[in-house]
Order: sequence, then C-alpha cells, then structure tokens
Amino acid sequence: MSARREGTVSAARALIELLGLRGVDALLGNPGSEFVPLVEAYAELRDELRDEPAAVPRPITVAHESVAVHMAYGAYLASERPQAVMVHTTVGTANASLALMNAARMNIPLLFLAGRTPVSERGRRGARDKFIHWAQEMFDQGAMVREWVKWDYELRDAAMLPEVLDRALAIAMSPPRGPVYLMLPRELLYAPVQASAITKTPSVCAESAAAPDAHGLREVLAAIGRSRRPLLLTKTAGTRPETVALLERAVEQQRLAVISEDAHCVNIAADHRCFGGFSHAGALSEADLLICLDVDVPWIPQRERPRDDARVVHVGDEPLFSRLPFRGHRGEQMLRCDPALFLRALGE
Repeated sequence: MSARREGTVSAARALIELLGLRGVDALLGNPGSEFVPLVEAYAELRDELRDEPAAVPRPITVAHESVAVHMAYGAYLASERPQAVMVHTTVGTANASLALMNAARMNIPLLFLAGRTPVSERGRRGARDKFIHWAQEMFDQGAMVREWVKWDYELRDAAMLPEVLDRALAIAMSPPRGPVYLMLPRELLYAPVQASAITKTPSVCAESAAAPDAHGLREVLAAIGRSRRPLLLTKTAGTRPETVALLERAVEQQRLAVISEDAHCVNIAADHRCFGGFSHAGALSEADLLICLDVDVPWIPQRERPRDDARVVHVGDEPLFSRLPFRGHRGEQMLRCDPALFLRALGE
C-alpha cells in the first residue's frame, strides 16, 4: 500500500497504516467506545485495500484482554515481529495487566495500546458523551502498568503520532526487549494527521544488539579452558529459534554441559550429548565454572548455591537484571551482550 502524499487522514487511520508499514500483522482488541474512530478507519480502508488486505494489520476482536495479550505474545514468538493489542481505557488495562506481567518478564516486545477517556467535555468530535467517561478516568492511567513496561506515554497531539509510534516500537525492540504502553485519547484518534507523515521508513529504529567485548570474551574462554566441570545454565535462550542451533554448536565446541531448569522454551535438543537435564540439583555444587546465559534466577539460594571456589559468569542483554527489585546471586563477571552473538563467538 502506498500512502497518500497530500491532504490529511484521521489519526486512527494513520495508526492503522503505520502499523502495517512497520510489519505488525494483527491488531488484537477488546473494544470500547474509543475504538469507534478505528472502526470507521477500517471501513474506509476496506474498499481501498480489497486487493491488498495484508497491507494493514488484521483486526481481531478478542473476548478477554488477557487472551489478546497472550495471542500477541505467541505471534511474536512465531514471527519475531512485535504485535499490537488495544484495550478499553483503564478497565481494559486492568484486565490485561496479569498477561502484561508475563510479557515483561519474558522480554516480549508488545505494542500495548489503550484508549484514554476523552479529555474534553464538549466542543470536539469524540468528546465525552457517556456517564462512564467521568468515572473511569484516572489521574495517572500509565501508573497501572508502569512497572511492567519499558516505556509509557499518552499521545498529546495527533500530529506527533508517527514519531510516537516509531519511538514505542524502537524501545520495545531494543535489548532487552519488552512491552510498551501508549494511551490514545478518543478526540485525538479523530484528529487529522498529514498523509505525507505516513512513511515507509521509521523515524527511529531499535538499538543494535551488543556483541561481547573482546576482553570479556577472552576471560570466559580462559575460564572454560581452566575448568574441569564447566556448566551452562539457560532457560530462555531458545525464545529466538536461531539461538537453539547456536547454543548446540557452542556447547559442543567448548564441551559445556547444559542444564535448562525452569525452561520456558526449547533451548537445546533433549537428545543432544551436552544436555544435562532440566534440573541442576547436585550439578551446581560440583561445577567449578557456571555460565548463566540470560537467566534471571539461576539458583534458589535457600536450596542450593555454587561452590565458593566456582567462578560465576552472567551473560545477557542486561545481566544485572535491574528491573528486578532485589537479586543477590553472586557473579565474578557480568558480560553484557546479545546471547546469540555470545554463542556465535563461542562456537567459532
């Protein structure tokens, strides 16, 4: 679909077109009154895109917000492209919050959109016209999910929509990935946006994945060379399918045993000769080198902990896991880098 280069369109239509241009396949939602501008925009686009329906995200009505978030979660795992969910103001946000916690802890880059109670009481298209528009408003709607998203913002001017949307997606896809929250007042979804602002090229892109620094990588390789019982722990490396093959190659090359306790996905083939099982009970106290690959909780201190003389290395996009209020797992080396790039370096 080629965007029009002159005139204006509604912000709702601009949103739909921009999502399509950014590779979002579906707009999943549990609708409320502020969805009307989006419904009208889809109706406009229906005839224009009769021969090219995939140019915009498919609208999917979902009976519950939690289901919508988890559908987007699964679609990302299958495609590695962020998907969009839209809910109804504060109440829809509340219903989706538990699912959003899952997405946050699993680094799912979800574009979580929410309507916002109309700001104005009269004089504008989309102004308040129901009793509930006073009762459902909050002083700070974003506070409901602020601990579970990387970024939250309320659209304040329809003309800002393209830049705001690009910023949201860039932050969501930057490592460590995660959900973002964007609130859309109903009046602004009706407001005009210059059609020329609907461009195929984003105004900003996600940050590049960090490669392991040479010195840090040499330290890890030296530790592996000295080790008699090296052990690699991971539970989410396989979230990106390409990482499974990289992990298998790396641990075979470096002769590392792999344990995948509390695994949330397939990280290594169960019949791989380096796979040590789904529990590190006993193995942790024997290992003299422990490489924790993007593991938020590598062990439970009250049950078991590494040997005092073991070297513990944490590797990942953010190995200190600053989003967790407290995490006391020790580590002699914190190597900040993309897990896939780390494994590729080990395998080579």
